[in-house]
Amino acid sequence: MPRLARDFAFLVVPSFEGGAHLGSLRLRQYWMNWSGHATHVTVYDVICAFAETGYGEYLIQCVGLIPDSWRPSILPITAAHNQHEYTAEKHGPKPFHLFSEKVFTEVHALVRVPGGDEEAWKAARHRFHMGLHWIPQRLHELELRVRALEERR
Repeated sequence: MPRLARDFAFLVVPSFEGGAHLGSLRLRQYWMNWSGHATHVTVYDVICAFAETGYGEYLIQCVGLIPDSWRPSILPITAAHNQHEYTAEKHGPKPFHLFSEKVFTEVHALVRVPGGDEEAWKAARHRFHMGLHWIPQRLHELELRVRALEERR
């Protein structure tokens, strides 16, 4: 496997967390229906991928909390494929909902490359922690699910 990073890698992907909740409200985020995002990778999927490939040191943050349907990234579920931000002229009316589940715009992941420099990893972790929204209770739940999967192997 070629090494693209020496000490750590920083990944940013659109968030697909809360997709089922949005669907139950007849809503979606605009990228959830892009032909370029056919695989809706969740935090759980990222954790599983890291576990399967042996990357044991990582941090994951969901950022850009979306509390309600008024945000421009939220579209009616009936909007056409490959759309961008909501406009009433293009997408028609959409209902207002306060979300009862967490919905985010992005997922950020910082993963340590095995054998990478310890000081570089510490510095990257410090920068990663500054100013971003953490959901540790959700991550703990997902880590428990990953452990259960690993025990079944």
